[in-house]
Amino acid sequence: MPTTTDAAAKRVASAVLEDLFVPSGRTFALRFWDGTVGGPKAIFEPRFTLVLRRPGALRRMLLPPTDLALGEAYLHDDFDVEGNLEEATELVDFISTRLSSPTLLARVVRGLRKLPSDDLPKNDSTRFPNRHLRGRLHSRTRDATAVRSHYDVGNEFYALWLDRRMVYSCAYFDTGEEDIDAAQEAKLDYTCRKLRLEPGESLLDIGCG
Repeated sequence: MPTTTDAAAKRVASAVLEDLFVPSGRTFALRFWDGTVGGPKAIFEPRFTLVLRRPGALRRMLLPPTDLALGEAYLHDDFDVEGNLEEATELVDFISTRLSSPTLLARVVRGLRKLPSDDLPKNDSTRFPNRHLRGRLHSRTRDATAVRSHYDVGNEFYALWLDRRMVYSCAYFDTGEEDIDAAQEAKLDYTCRKLRLEPGESLLDIGCG
């Protein structure tokens, strides 16, 4: 069963971080959801503070051990970073390298599973966006429902952050001084020249990632 007490969750989270960072030394400070500071001490001057906002935060950050899980945990305010955010992002590659060891991965996963998964805000309905999906995985019907749930949000939303043409794929900032409209036009121009399009031909840019 997942750990439910704060004290136990702190011990588990500290142990997981110790497994991950002891070989090279942890360079960041750690603060728990109740304001207390803990975990193995950093052997270097802390460059930033990792703030775990909930007892189950580390579980959602690292389980499954993917960039997506870490990013979604940040978006959902499971954790925060105070200080040097750029240095904090470099830990992603470090953690990925460490977890390439099957032995360490198994040990870390065992620890993470002891952390609670039921400590989320009661009104948080965004955690499990795929629960409404039904049917065979990657069937045409299921995928169509998934696409609609992600993208059918109205042009007003996309107009907030896309260019005037609402091009969805990446732009080309040649100097870094361009606005989004100029950068998208430069991208389209560069792409068309790269493809050597002739008069009468056209480019369909679908932003397939």
